[in-house]
Amino acid sequence: MDVANLDIRANSSSVKTASANLATFGSKAGLASKAMRVLAPVMAAALSAKIFTGLASQANQFSSALAEVSTLLNDTAKDMPLLTQNAKLLAAQFGGQPTDQVKAFYQAISAGAGGAEEATKLLTAANKLAIGGVTDVTTAVDGLTTIGLETSDATRVSDALFVAMKAGKTTVGELSGGVGKVAALASTAGLSFEEMLGSVSALTTGGIATNEAVTGLKAALTNILKPSSDAAKTAEALGLEFDMQSLQAKGLQGFLKDLVTQTGGNQSAMLKLFGSTEALNTVFALTGGSAEAFDDVMVNMGTSLGQTETAFNKVANTMSHQIEVLKGKFAATGIELGNFVVAATQPVVQHLNENFDAYKTYFINISKAFTDAASGIIKIWKPL
Repeated sequence: MDVANLDIRANSSSVKTASANLATFGSKAGLASKAMRVLAPVMAAALSAKIFTGLASQANQFSSALAEVSTLLNDTAKDMPLLTQNAKLLAAQFGGQPTDQVKAFYQAISAGAGGAEEATKLLTAANKLAIGGVTDVTTAVDGLTTIGLETSDATRVSDALFVAMKAGKTTVGELSGGVGKVAALASTAGLSFEEMLGSVSALTTGGIATNEAVTGLKAALTNILKPSSDAAKTAEALGLEFDMQSLQAKGLQGFLKDLVTQTGGNQSAMLKLFGSTEALNTVFALTGGSAEAFDDVMVNMGTSLGQTETAFNKVANTMSHQIEVLKGKFAATGIELGNFVVAATQPVVQHLNENFDAYKTYFINISKAFTDAASGIIKIWKPL
């Protein structure tokens, strides 16, 4: 009985239909496999073309950025090979794109770095600051160069920026973009860049935005360096040395502490000394609610050496950064491959440029011939 039932089921119409469908599927699968074998080389060629095009594009962007940098250099024969090599090495060491490193080179050299070797030292410090301070290398270069010191001071400036960021409610990017507005004036007033950054950092702890803190510090320094007639009279009446010489001798921190002591914190006197609201708010903050933060950050500035390196090493050991470094190595290698593609295709591009008009005329004539032939066939076909 079981054998009979099995035979009936095996010969049923549903089983036959399924078998036929399966055979059809197998046939179609075979055709698909043949089609894939034919299309595979075409697809591979298309994919390769896309990859090579991408590599060539990266190489061209890299070359364009290098060309822009070369306009800033006096000795291109000496500096350009070193700069080209170092841009790729920095990308492989710290991650990112070689083209971004070249753009940072442009900024470093335009800010005063003398040649590729000096700019490379600056960029090494900038890359570490960017990674430790969670920003990009161009912003880091901006911060290191805006303060206006020698390239040899880049590590020291980097450490101070990192301490200021860590102590305040601010970022390396905000500090880098803001302190340029007050750096020259602070230098004239005799402030060290540590004290300039420290005061801005302290102000941000009180809820003042970085840009507002910079504006307030600039206003306060301006009032001290160029006191109004009312300020001069008030200072004379109180026996105050309210001028640039006193500020340079005492530093901002000492100057403000003496000011509070000698005025007794009298707001009316302070208002006459500092005419603008921005300046007055800054002085009240640095001698009041943010005074302790100012003291603390200046203590930390005294032990800032190596802070950037420490932060960089912590981030450098993470998996995410290791992946970025690997990407940088691939990108640096991709530039080399892209240069090969560009060199290989350059004769073709040159030939097409030189003979473009001839090719254009040829294809126009071919198109016209096909159009005329098609028109003739239609005329013959219509009577039929």
